[in-house]
Amino acid sequence: MRLTSSRPRFWSLLRHAEGRFGRLGTCVQLFILLASFGAGAADSSTPGDDVRVAAPDEAPLRYLDTAHVSISQHIDPAAEGLQDNKFVQVDVAQVINPRKYGLSFEVYYQPTGGQKVRLGTFSLYPADNPGRFIVPTQAHVNREGSIIVSLLVMDRVANGVPLRVGIRKIALHS
Repeated sequence: MRLTSSRPRFWSLLRHAEGRFGRLGTCVQLFILLASFGAGAADSSTPGDDVRVAAPDEAPLRYLDTAHVSISQHIDPAAEGLQDNKFVQVDVAQVINPRKYGLSFEVYYQPTGGQKVRLGTFSLYPADNPGRFIVPTQAHVNREGSIIVSLLVMDRVANGVPLRVGIRKIALHS
C-alpha cells in the first residue's frame, strides 16, 4: 500500500482559487474602469492641491454642504463665442469628507426667464478627492443665464460629521 501526498491536491485547489480570485480582480478592475467613464471627466490632482493658497487672480472658494446644496454662476452675455463653448468646467478645490460619503454633483443651465435644463453629472472618486470636472453643454448654453451645480449625498450623513466641498470656479470651455 502506498501513501499519496496531498501536495498535488493542494496545488490543484490553489490553481482553482487563483482562477476565482483572478476573475474577481478582473471584475473589480472593470468596475473601476466603468466608474471612471461617467458623464464628467476629471483631471488627476496631487495630494498637495488641498492645502495650496489661492493666487490673487483665482476666484474664492464657494462651499457646498448639507445645508447649502447648490451654487450658481452667472453667464456673462457679452462673453465672446458663447455658442462655441461645448463644456462646463467645475473646479472642485477642496473636499472635507472624512467618512468618504458618496458624493455626486448635478450641473444645470437656467436661461434668464426660462426653466433649468440638466446638463449632466459627475462624481468624486475617491469621495474625498478634489479635481477639475467637465460636463457637456449639449448646445443648451447659448444665451444669458446661470450654471447651477447641486450636491447630492448618496448616504445619510451622521450628525456632527463634517462634510464640505469647496468649488473654486465654474466656467465655459470649448
